[in-house]
Amino acid sequence: MARPAAYPMTFEEFDARYSGKRYEYVDGCAVPRAPETTLENGEVDVQPKTPAQQMLALRVGYLVGKHVLDHRLGVPLPNGVGFFMTQDPPELRECDFAFLTPENAIRCTLGEYLPFPPDFAVEIVTEWDSEDYVRRKAASYLANGTRLLWVMYPAAQRVDVYHTSADSRTYSLSENLDTADLFPTLELPVSAIFAPVKDVTRDPLQS
Repeated sequence: MARPAAYPMTFEEFDARYSGKRYEYVDGCAVPRAPETTLENGEVDVQPKTPAQQMLALRVGYLVGKHVLDHRLGVPLPNGVGFFMTQDPPELRECDFAFLTPENAIRCTLGEYLPFPPDFAVEIVTEWDSEDYVRRKAASYLANGTRLLWVMYPAAQRVDVYHTSADSRTYSLSENLDTADLFPTLELPVSAIFAPVKDVTRDPLQS
């Protein structure tokens, strides 16, 4: 399916109108992350994530975030946190889960957009995300400092892992994800991420 339309405007206009909503600012335009809907009060907003998308984001956040906190590796960030890929020109994005090393976390101010992309980011691809959108966003992450990027395809139950734009690999259900040097002791099977809903009552890392 085609991505929703983009709306040309200055970043100041974007910040005043869309701050806190599911929009990104790319190439001088406000870009919805999903199709828009008109609320009862007449306001236009982006449709919320589906329950399946929310559950997947929560599962990744739990599996990686718990490891990060247990081992005091840095700061996990939930989906929806806005961050600048670049500030001149401004490119503001958000992702489904993120992580900052302690060194980068202390450079951020609570309540503001992050001034740079996260060290680690997770993107959950939806039916609305074109190949070009995913490719350009991945390239922007890697060009601006992200050290590890997981791009998840729920329908195909696969994860594309990037270290650089020239260094990527696809992982299937039977494999453990590459966690690089950010999470050296984390062993996370792809199957734990895409486990069926009926299995949520058991530990997804236990066979």
